Amino acid sequence: MMIPDLIILIASMGLNFFLIPTLRSSQKPPVTTSLGFAVLVATIGGALLWAGLWLGGGSNILGGLLWAVVVVQTIKARKSFLADGVQKGDIITDITPTEITTRGERND
Repeated sequence: MMIPDLIILIASMGLNFFLIPTLRSSQKPPVTTSLGFAVLVATIGGALLWAGLWLGGGSNILGGLLWAVVVVQTIKARKSFLADGVQKGDIITDITPTEITTRGERND
């Protein structure tokens, strides 16, 4: 089963590589999306390890861990927005590294 393991390894490492811009960006996907990917990719990795596909399983576990880092980054970014006076439901019109401008309207 060496060939399928290598194919899964290459594909999952490609996906992990394309996750790097998300890890480095200030704009993050929703927590539910990131958390779902973290759990499901890690679960796939566990299933692959159980099936004896060690390389593919390990790379999927790594992908799950990378998605978990995105979850933590997203939660921290949201907390920092709220600490800067932005309330949940405000419409954010401009985000720069130094300030956040809102129209103050609520989307309730």
